[in-house]
Amino acid sequence: MRKFDRSMRTVVILAAVLIVAVAGLLTATALMPEFIPPEGNSNSVDRDAPVWNASYDDLIAYLQEKGFIGTKSDLLTEGIATEAKQYDEVEIYWWDVDNLPKDSPEYEAWSSMQEEGYILLFGQYTFVPIMNGPFAISIHDTYKGDSKALRAAFEEFAGVDKNED
Repeated sequence: MRKFDRSMRTVVILAAVLIVAVAGLLTATALMPEFIPPEGNSNSVDRDAPVWNASYDDLIAYLQEKGFIGTKSDLLTEGIATEAKQYDEVEIYWWDVDNLPKDSPEYEAWSSMQEEGYILLFGQYTFVPIMNGPFAISIHDTYKGDSKALRAAFEEFAGVDKNED
């Protein structure tokens, strides 16, 4: 009889610990703030920002003038953006959002960036660029320049300074 009492006491203690743990988790979950999407990947696009009046060529000239990219480029895969090229180890994208057909792969990629914060390429590779208006860049790990300075310059392009927000 004594052995049964010890086992029963252990079961009761374990059940009480589990109940307290589950109650604690439920309380913590209920008190957590709602999900806030990462900065720059929200549905609210400020179409009045100066960056929306800039062209792809304006961005390329700006980055070349600052010495972040060279003049040689390679065409990237189609179906992601209106314009997509790689300069050195920097991929540069631009979406002509106003003229993209709603059923095009480019519009789907644009929408994915705005809603999900990433673009899924070929169903297997997730591409998460740095966005600024209708532009995006992706800096490879093998980039030989100052990637932090490049990112800051890109974010400041066309008068949009993300650090002021």
